[in-house]
Amino acid sequence: MAELKNWRIHYNCGEFIAHGLAYGRASYKFGDGAGVHTSPISSVEIDESGLHIQTRNTLYFLDKDFINVDQHDDSLNALAQEFFKDDPELFLSKIRKWLRKAQEDFKKNQTLLGNDTVYLELIPSTDSFFYRALYKDEYGRTHIERAEYHAGDFQDSVILCKSGVRWFPESRGIKFYDRLYIEQPPKDKVGCIKNVGTKPMKVTFATDKEIILQPGELYKAEELGHHLQSFYRQFRTLLKNYGKNQEHK
Repeated sequence: MAELKNWRIHYNCGEFIAHGLAYGRASYKFGDGAGVHTSPISSVEIDESGLHIQTRNTLYFLDKDFINVDQHDDSLNALAQEFFKDDPELFLSKIRKWLRKAQEDFKKNQTLLGNDTVYLELIPSTDSFFYRALYKDEYGRTHIERAEYHAGDFQDSVILCKSGVRWFPESRGIKFYDRLYIEQPPKDKVGCIKNVGTKPMKVTFATDKEIILQPGELYKAEELGHHLQSFYRQFRTLLKNYGKNQEHK
């Protein structure tokens, strides 16, 4: 059976498209866990286990336990009006219950975070490496992040909308980037990173520190804070020495 995990439904220009990670028959071209989107959806059925959607050539199963925590409500409303005209509210009540549970379970990761930091899940099988993320703001409020993919002239990038955390996707992993800090020590908002894929990946921080994140591994960034402070001190020393050398010329 073709199956999508971390799935979401997107409605645009009169068509419904499912996005997610492909497994089973849906993954034969790319391998399990590849990020895909379907052709337009032609029919939808719902039961206690999830959604069954038919596209041009494939019947997909979308397990209720793997709904994307950032599923947009406007697309769900449109889906209900198109395929569940007899009782759209019954459909919406079921799928919104799934979504609330997924969001509540994911938000339990906030215990790993201090204020103004991000819990980030990455997966090597997608172009952006993004799976999902949680941001605890400076007031301690928790937000589910939304990622935006930006196609650049020379290099593409991914930016998290709430926290502003950003990275360049590379061949074997990601490289975080930020502005150049001079007067203030760098403040890295990434509190924890988890590889939820099946392959190792490289993570390069803005200071050029590199780690290899194994499948299932959770990296806590306490060590990174000390590294950033050390980097800042070295940078300030270099600036000071450069200024002294200029004075002697």
